Amino acid sequence: MYETDNIFKDTVLFKYHLLLLNELVKLAKETNDIDRLINGGAHILLPFESLSNESIRNLTELNQCYLTKLNVKIFEILKSSTYKSCRELTEVLLNPSNYFLEQLKQLFHQCLGRLQLSEVQPSEYRSKLYLIQAIVFKLENDAEKSLRSAHDALLSHPYDDVIDSLILFMNHSHFHSTLRRTLLNDIKQCSLTLTDLTPPTQMMNSLTFLNRTERLIMLKKYERAIFKRLAENDPVQAAYSYMDLIMAVTNSRTLFMNNLIMSCVYFFQAISQPKCTLAEVYAYRSIIFDISVEIFLFTRHYLPLYVQMYAYKLLYTLIMRSTDLFAKRIISSSSNRTARSQPILSDFHETLLDELLKNILQLSKVSPFTHMPTIGSSHDMIYMECAGNEFLSKYLKAMAPNSSMYQYYFFEGIWKSWIDGENFEDERDCCMYYLLKDRQWTTYDVEDLLCWSIIPRTDDGWYLDTKHRLQLDPSGYSQVIGITLNNDTGDIEFMFAQAKKNEHNLFDAGDVMDIVTNGISYAYFTLDPPNVEYHSHPFNEMKYLPKRLVDIPNYLLTLLHTDYLLKMISTGVEICSQTPFEMRPISENLVQRLPVHIREELQSVAMKKSELLTDSIHRFWIQPESEIEYEQAYYRNFFGRTNENITQFYLSDKIKMCVKKHRMRYDERGNLIDDKDDNENDQSAEAEFARVFTKYYDEIGEYFPELLRLKELLKLSVLSRIIQSRYESQCDLAAQIENDATFETYLAEVKNKIGDYPTGSVEADEKILNAISNNICKNFFCKKGNLKPYLLDWLRHGQHTALVTFVKQSLIQCKAKLKFTIEKFSLHYDDEDHDDEQRLNNDTTQCFWVPAAFSSDLSMKVYGGVMLTPNPKGRTGVKDESEKSKKSKTTENVAKLSKKSNDIKSKRSASNVEKSGDSNKNCQTTDQNGNIKSKSHVIGRGAGPSGDPKIHSIPFNSRKGAMEAAQKDGKGNRPVHHGVNYEKKEPAHWHPADKDGKIIKNGKHYTYGRYSKK
Repeated sequence: MYETDNIFKDTVLFKYHLLLLNELVKLAKETNDIDRLINGGAHILLPFESLSNESIRNLTELNQCYLTKLNVKIFEILKSSTYKSCRELTEVLLNPSNYFLEQLKQLFHQCLGRLQLSEVQPSEYRSKLYLIQAIVFKLENDAEKSLRSAHDALLSHPYDDVIDSLILFMNHSHFHSTLRRTLLNDIKQCSLTLTDLTPPTQMMNSLTFLNRTERLIMLKKYERAIFKRLAENDPVQAAYSYMDLIMAVTNSRTLFMNNLIMSCVYFFQAISQPKCTLAEVYAYRSIIFDISVEIFLFTRHYLPLYVQMYAYKLLYTLIMRSTDLFAKRIISSSSNRTARSQPILSDFHETLLDELLKNILQLSKVSPFTHMPTIGSSHDMIYMECAGNEFLSKYLKAMAPNSSMYQYYFFEGIWKSWIDGENFEDERDCCMYYLLKDRQWTTYDVEDLLCWSIIPRTDDGWYLDTKHRLQLDPSGYSQVIGITLNNDTGDIEFMFAQAKKNEHNLFDAGDVMDIVTNGISYAYFTLDPPNVEYHSHPFNEMKYLPKRLVDIPNYLLTLLHTDYLLKMISTGVEICSQTPFEMRPISENLVQRLPVHIREELQSVAMKKSELLTDSIHRFWIQPESEIEYEQAYYRNFFGRTNENITQFYLSDKIKMCVKKHRMRYDERGNLIDDKDDNENDQSAEAEFARVFTKYYDEIGEYFPELLRLKELLKLSVLSRIIQSRYESQCDLAAQIENDATFETYLAEVKNKIGDYPTGSVEADEKILNAISNNICKNFFCKKGNLKPYLLDWLRHGQHTALVTFVKQSLIQCKAKLKFTIEKFSLHYDDEDHDDEQRLNNDTTQCFWVPAAFSSDLSMKVYGGVMLTPNPKGRTGVKDESEKSKKSKTTENVAKLSKKSNDIKSKRSASNVEKSGDSNKNCQTTDQNGNIKSKSHVIGRGAGPSGDPKIHSIPFNSRKGAMEAAQKDGKGNRPVHHGVNYEKKEPAHWHPADKDGKIIKNGKHYTYGRYSKK
């Protein structure tokens, strides 16, 4: 083929093309299939330089003929689409080949005729015209008007066909993103006004989709009266009328919000009038500010997304415009021309404006109605809310697979009940999956936290319905009695009570050594919302202090499971520990192990709570109610002589634990804070629950022994504090000895006294040496044989440094023997992290999320935690009480206890290895009839890294067990993890790996969790 540039230079070639074009024109009379070819030929010939005016006119007419036909064709396509469904019309309108602006406008005006658009019937046809108008505005690059027309289409006919069409429209060519950019530009350019504050003068004409209830009729009549009599002449009275209207619509949150906003709008109209005095401007502006704060806090947590965007933009504009008017009146006032030092906007109101903008931008990510709706009457708002909720419920559902943000807000809408007809449990499961996926976690990371081996559960992950024991080592203990610190020998002995047949083992040697070696003297634990922007987050996040608790899993998990138990009982919801963390009422199983009298009181509290209180946020936490009484005593030998080097500490068992409660609220930044107006002596259901739980705490602990375990961990923290305190005092003593110059002075005096050494007489030298040696050994507790070399070196050569060091170390070893025992067994902790200066947090590299305890039937949320902060108090008589107790006391030396602790950890490790070994043995699986299906590993579909079939081991109960099996198979190298694939229903699994971290290509998969169970 030739280049088109040659046409402009070769006249013969041009004439040839012109001839072909004329022949095509003749053929076009018989067929329309070559119109595009004629248009292309004319387009190529028009740029020829030597064309005469007549030739240009002829070629243009040829091209125009085609365009005329094309316009007619497009118009016919658009016209015919108006007779189709709304969705089919939208698909035609969004087709780029139909982007002919004039034809769209012609179609719109032809369909409209002489009617006003709001008068067109039926409503579905009116929606179609609004959609055509929306496309016209979109092609004219007016996104805001386009959105307004789309919104009118929704209000005209809020049914599935129109809603599906609008979803297509919003997602086409990134229109939602365009709307959000438009909103950002509005915020930057129009800092005072984000929406119109002109109050409505009439209501929507046809709300045929709502039933004509008495409340609607009342609202319509009431607001018409305001519009006719008060709106223009007396805006202040109109504002008060809307406040009065609140009392008539107490069962509607949206109407409550809108009536308050309408009051603020009319107060703003009042201060906009020239006759309003400066004092009135200040007063009405203050009212607007105070009401706006309450509306914002209320709207953010209780209203649907559609209404939130409406409220936030109005509140922002009201605050900014009223402040601007107030500032101008102050400047123009002749009596206030002097400079003013007081700011017009306080820090609190600046924070409120920041939060309003933050929430507007956040909502604009998920709701395409960034500029809609404009201000409306309360009567109209009922209808707009219903229509907006219908659209957003379908829009969020359609967008949910693309982003966890959409999935979350869809789930929140279901829980807050503005989205109907969806399964709460299914959407909760999906929401949890996507939120975890964002963090590169899986539900089985969560399961590892909930499936704690210490608390026995059913095979499917629920609590047992009968009384149980904690699965601790059989050599465990039931009670902490005290500790003996022997500075004569350096021994440390723990005094514990062993459990009887009807008592619980509450801790073991592993717990003791974990606490004392990590210096745990206190613990704080909470379950908080993971994201302040997601107020209905399906997870709670573990946070704790000190941060080294992460190295003591059994301690940390005790705090988790006791707090979690409290939350489940207080909300009336039991949560399964296995994926997908199903929920059921506690009355079905969890509290069945409790005595009837306790069960009735707790259940009655839960029933009272669900009936009388809604949308309440409380925190419940467990803490010591009483001080930990102790007695310090000194050892008495057989003859009754006291030895102060042997100190004994006895801890009282009369420790009271309690449940505290406090009402919470959200501050202007969305953070949960304590409500200062909460009454500690109130008679609310929550306060009654805390009192009942405290009253029966020990009795409940007999059936849930993890609660009693908290007491013993608390007492072990006291022992840890005692050891730490003794270690610090002995370190201070050692430092004091090392810094003491008394011995150096003594050596100088001796040197001056004896003069030269050796003296020349062997007998005299020996006498001097023995005298000095005996004196030093007597006063500084040195061994004579070890002292002599250092002493001779000093006497003969004047080298006193080594002698001084040896003598002082000998004294330290005698006076501070406990220091060396504590260091030997690492019973001290140097707190270099300054935990007291840190906030509660966690290890961000690990999953510390657990399912939140709330259900679709309960509009209540509970937060809180556990606070183990011992407050020791000395009291005489504790030792006698302990000795008179009938408990079986045992004494454990620290060395023996350390060995026990290591043995317990070895047993647990061996148990995991044994499970891993079992997975490598051949196994037999059976079908439903009990027939043997296989004598080999369970074979999965597909192939492993080597191309061989995937070899799935017997499914493990936990992620850790599968990991250890894969690690063993990989000769100790850390295995490679692959998470669960929900779409393909493939289980999570570990691959054995080589020393370089690469998967060993043997096809083996060590599975656990969902889809791996037989």
